[in-house]
Amino acid sequence: MPLEPYLAYGYELGGPGRWRLEGFAPGQMLRTDWYDDADPSCDFRQAAFEHVAGKIGSPVLRDRAEERLPWLIDEIGTVGDPDRPAPPRYVLIVKDSAEDIHMIGNAAVDSDWEPLLAAALVELELVSVDDRPKWLHYDSGSGY
Repeated sequence: MPLEPYLAYGYELGGPGRWRLEGFAPGQMLRTDWYDDADPSCDFRQAAFEHVAGKIGSPVLRDRAEERLPWLIDEIGTVGDPDRPAPPRYVLIVKDSAEDIHMIGNAAVDSDWEPLLAAALVELELVSVDDRPKWLHYDSGSGY
């Protein structure tokens, strides 16, 4: 899938070897009860979603959790040498803020976005190195 430019409100979380989380030095691995950098089969986005969805009691609500969550973790796309892919990097964004950069009008911050993102970080048991979220311009191939 080709990369598309997006503008969204949130946090850049970094990725393996360069997490932008409090208490992490360059090269340090992220290990939680739901994700482990050392496990190459562990996908950060999927593990984060399953961690949050697993806390939902109702199977019906759990099945619809992804569409109902007001935030998402997206992977920042990189263009580089296909023989030496770069480690993934992630952003935690408010779904309502994400827009294809070509379609953007006036970017404004809703008053409930910062508490929403703060709650998402608590739910994921992560602490960003940034004091507050910001507008992020990034490329993604996720097709969000």
